Amino acid sequence: MSIIEDNPQSLFDRWYKKPLIELEKLPNGDGGFVVLATCCFLYERYAKSVLKSKNKKANYDNLIQQLCDDFCINDQTADAFWKVIRNGFLHQGMPVQQSQGEMSFPSWQTCAVFEVPIKLVEKSTQLVLQIQPWLFRDHIFKLYEASPEFIKYNQSFPWAIIWEETL
Repeated sequence: MSIIEDNPQSLFDRWYKKPLIELEKLPNGDGGFVVLATCCFLYERYAKSVLKSKNKKANYDNLIQQLCDDFCINDQTADAFWKVIRNGFLHQGMPVQQSQGEMSFPSWQTCAVFEVPIKLVEKSTQLVLQIQPWLFRDHIFKLYEASPEFIKYNQSFPWAIIWEETL
């Protein structure tokens, strides 16, 4: 077998960027949840690569701090995003609801009219995590475009290549 394509940036564009852009064309924002879920794991891959490049552990506190730095949000907002959106979508395909047992979480909203990717607001004495899926996606793209070396930085989950099938 021989390699057909092994350029990480080109493959990232083929496998993620182009499809995630296409999902925005679905009516009623129907592609937003798939975009959000996919971008959560893309962001986590990016953040863990950044931390490893700085010789830091990819533990919860460091991931939250990286999220704060990358999205210019505070700890409370980053913590809420990770617990409600990241954990919810990547474990069960939906954001975590307001409470689970003794833990209480903010409610959440996704909407294309929100002006920033991630924001925690107070509405009628209740915290609401607002996510704009398309801006979140675009910000992930910008992070990778600024540091494309992080696409294939992870050695535990190496970036795939395309092989030519031969019989």
